[in-house]
Amino acid sequence: MAAVTAPASTSSDLARWLRALGKVAFAGAATGFLIGGVGGRLAMLLLRVTSSDALHGLQTDDDFTIGVISSATIFLLGITTFLGLAGGLVYAAVRGWFPAGVRPAIAGIVVGLTIGADLVTTDGVDFRLLTPTWLAIALFVAIPTTYGVVMSMWVERWLASERTPSRPWVAFLPLVAFLAGGPFGVALVVLLIAGWAVAHAIPALATVWSSPPVAWIGRILLAVVTAAGALELVHDVDVLLR
Repeated sequence: MAAVTAPASTSSDLARWLRALGKVAFAGAATGFLIGGVGGRLAMLLLRVTSSDALHGLQTDDDFTIGVISSATIFLLGITTFLGLAGGLVYAAVRGWFPAGVRPAIAGIVVGLTIGADLVTTDGVDFRLLTPTWLAIALFVAIPTTYGVVMSMWVERWLASERTPSRPWVAFLPLVAFLAGGPFGVALVVLLIAGWAVAHAIPALATVWSSPPVAWIGRILLAVVTAAGALELVHDVDVLLR
């Protein structure tokens, strides 16, 4: 993973690996919670105010009740936190393919267009009945875009300030938090430890992953995925605003 250099030979390398991943995971999860969860809920409340009162009590495409704060909000916060954490780990894996100065912009564009295309749909009630339509579209493209930018900036800032803690055991705390996530958390811990073990046994893999050929292949794949998202988003926006 590009967030950490290849481990060398001692157990302190595992601690450094976990510290870096802990920073990435926390930044991704916290950004997902605040921007995706809280920001998403505020966006829905704003659209409730700007839309017709007749929509009060209507179920949205994601089974939220318009105008009502319920247990579904807790689910929204949980899922956006999880997705934010996953996004942070993916970002850490590919960040080395791009120059440091453009990483936040690239993260914002990629996440904004791909996730925005998934959120903005022409079916259901969310973008058909909530008004104004342009505001609904703008909000649900802006939320993932902002997540990408802020998450990238947060991760880069924290990784740049890497320091050796006075208590090495602190590096293992993210594992405890992951384990609290149930089966997925356990699987994630196993995957992270396996990743460290592979990088420790074959240090050259880190060099290959960040090599120019692999970096260019990765950039091209991300560009294709982003372009596909952009085309889908443009089509849906065109249909909704006719």
